[in-house]
Amino acid sequence: MKLKDRVAIITGGARGIGRATSIMLSKEGAKIVIIDIKEKEGLETKNNIEKSGGDAFFCKADITIEEEVKLAVYEAMKKYKRLDILVNNAGWGKGKSFHDMDTELRDKILDINLTGVFNVTHAVLPYLIKQNSGKIINIGSGAGTIGAGNESIYSAAKAGVFGFTKALAREVGKNNINVNAIAPGLIDTELLQENYEGSKKLFDYIKRNTPLKRIGKPEDIAAGILYLASEDSSFMTGQVISINGGLTMT
Repeated sequence: MKLKDRVAIITGGARGIGRATSIMLSKEGAKIVIIDIKEKEGLETKNNIEKSGGDAFFCKADITIEEEVKLAVYEAMKKYKRLDILVNNAGWGKGKSFHDMDTELRDKILDINLTGVFNVTHAVLPYLIKQNSGKIINIGSGAGTIGAGNESIYSAAKAGVFGFTKALAREVGKNNINVNAIAPGLIDTELLQENYEGSKKLFDYIKRNTPLKRIGKPEDIAAGILYLASEDSSFMTGQVISINGGLTMT
């Protein structure tokens, strides 16, 4: 097992990429802490992991609210006595042109996709520094590398995640902490299904122009997260890995 007895916090772990990651890391021996606002789905994921012989803990928290995040991380530390891996996966978007976007929607997208990453990382980092070890994996989006029409604020937030990843990697490398990011392409999640009708033309265009000619599965991203969470990537930090079926190539 690649992650035996490691403790992994996964934000947005209740469904989609987060759920697939929680299950995959658990199968590799990790103890899973799911932080999510979706209590029903979060508990279902926790119970599924436990039924398969894993160890999981659910904390209901809104990552945009600093005090809720601090309490969730404290509860996780109290239960498991250590933290090893942080997957900043929680995210949300809504396609809308910048011209038509109101301040409330703009701030919500920024808060969930960027400020939430800051909040959770800030709460977890002192424990990793004290242990002199850790893995931080930030989930961005291809929109953060190339931009996406009608997703200007989402693209900006995810680009911010990548900049934060690289800067933090420079700061905490001396503490034996690896900080990397993944830029997923189009992935078949509940969020995609919720937004599909409004972005049908965009999604169809992406599928047609992806060399592998398919939409990604949550497990495709979870496999990349597993690599970054394990010792297989011990000499990698400050990197952004694109997992998108070849849609973009650098």
